[in-house]
Amino acid sequence: MTKNIPMPYEKYREYALSRTPEEKPKFDALQKGCQYPDLEYEEEFHNKLDLYLPRKKSKITPLLIYVHGGAFTLGTKRYTARPLVMREYGYAVAMVEYTTAAVKGFPLQIRQVKQAVAFLREQAGQYGYDPEKIALYGESAGGNLAALAGVTGNEELFGLPPEHDYRVQAVVTDFAPINFAAIKRETEMLGRTEPEDMMSPQYYSSLYLGGFMQKEPELVPPTNPEMYITDKCPPFFIQHGMEHMLPYLQAVHFAQMIKERTGEENVFLSLLPGVGGGDDPQYFTGENTMKKIAFLNSVFDIR
Repeated sequence: MTKNIPMPYEKYREYALSRTPEEKPKFDALQKGCQYPDLEYEEEFHNKLDLYLPRKKSKITPLLIYVHGGAFTLGTKRYTARPLVMREYGYAVAMVEYTTAAVKGFPLQIRQVKQAVAFLREQAGQYGYDPEKIALYGESAGGNLAALAGVTGNEELFGLPPEHDYRVQAVVTDFAPINFAAIKRETEMLGRTEPEDMMSPQYYSSLYLGGFMQKEPELVPPTNPEMYITDKCPPFFIQHGMEHMLPYLQAVHFAQMIKERTGEENVFLSLLPGVGGGDDPQYFTGENTMKKIAFLNSVFDIR
């Protein structure tokens, strides 16, 4: 992280938000076959999700809950249609929107993701998927939130009411930031230079954290999924492009901590040599997608 903060946090926040483009959906949910669009799952900000049922019925219908990326400040539940491929393999898919850090920072986003989990678990009987076969899938910023939701389960955290069930049975992450405090050190370990532009990730993370971590390092640990790993941690599939701007050592260290605390069989790490992030056409290939499907099918005992 840069040593010299160019301006007070609130001033930077105004600057960053002035540079944040207005977000528009990237696709039409109804044209993609969404059976249940715009289901409201929380009342404070009236956030919604789109629920897609599988293309074909099977004895087991797991649910995949997708949490979009966008540096915590961008994105909608219609940010990408990639996760909908899971419908072809017998999965219901929920695409969740959450209040971005452009409005308010942590812990609002993780609270909302966990509220979406509880809502969908409670609605399983109505929509026909298995409430004990729920997976979270997040890319980039959404990966941080999916990981946090997965490792915290029913722990009484983030101001959530304890009477709901927030557990999931599996988590998939793509190029997710895990420990913001380690990004600079890990970038240097790889012989790279961290970007200095004021719209770069280390500055944008301040909107999520609620301040500059260089001045307030205590803001970081509550957002780090590694801090919450217990023997109740669900199985994880962690994938990261080795040429991504976010150092792949974030994924390596997170996977190692899960392995040490819960067992080697509880985590699958997929590092992609020569591959960058979500804008790299070599990332979301059929082969890499099938790795995730094979992992989830194994967790849910689908053959």
